[in-house]
Amino acid sequence: MEIPPKVKETGRCPVLISYILNPAKFWFQVKGKDHSDQIMRLVNEMTSFYLSEEGADFKLTDMERRTLRNPKLVAAPFFNKYYRALVLSRPTEESNINVLYIDYGNTNSVNVSTLFRLRPEYCRLPCQAVLAREVNLSEKCSRLNMEAICLIDKIDLHAHFEISFGKDDKFWPVEAVPVQLKNKDDVEIADLLQETLDL
Repeated sequence: MEIPPKVKETGRCPVLISYILNPAKFWFQVKGKDHSDQIMRLVNEMTSFYLSEEGADFKLTDMERRTLRNPKLVAAPFFNKYYRALVLSRPTEESNINVLYIDYGNTNSVNVSTLFRLRPEYCRLPCQAVLAREVNLSEKCSRLNMEAICLIDKIDLHAHFEISFGKDDKFWPVEAVPVQLKNKDDVEIADLLQETLDL
């Protein structure tokens, strides 16, 4: 995904945390109409389509199922909705594969019988999940408890990037981007979660 021009100019942006691996690594989406809002619309549209009679025509054929491998993109289910997913592994004897949901960052094992081909219009939006590392939080705790994770979901967060993006930097780096997460009042997330952190 391309780095939005505003991020390059200001070194910050509002974010939605989409998946937390640990305090050192998490995935985020840039918050707003061109990013996180588009993903919500896309997921709803994909779910409606793949659960319809017309969507049944996009089920993977037997040959497609047998030849699935990275880096194939598919529509994969997660809790009764359909999302864009990258195939990470070949099918097992039980016909399961591992996928990465490219707009959220989480992975899952799914049965190939539940997968669909992506319609071309579902591929136009670049993947929206960006891998990041919260520099202050990762220094203060080794893991997040459930209470802290629930609190993160409720805080309106901004990422302040610890690296400078040059004018020639077009895409987000592959490695985790170092950030400081702060609320709208510039209070760091480590301070906001102090009461709930497992130190």
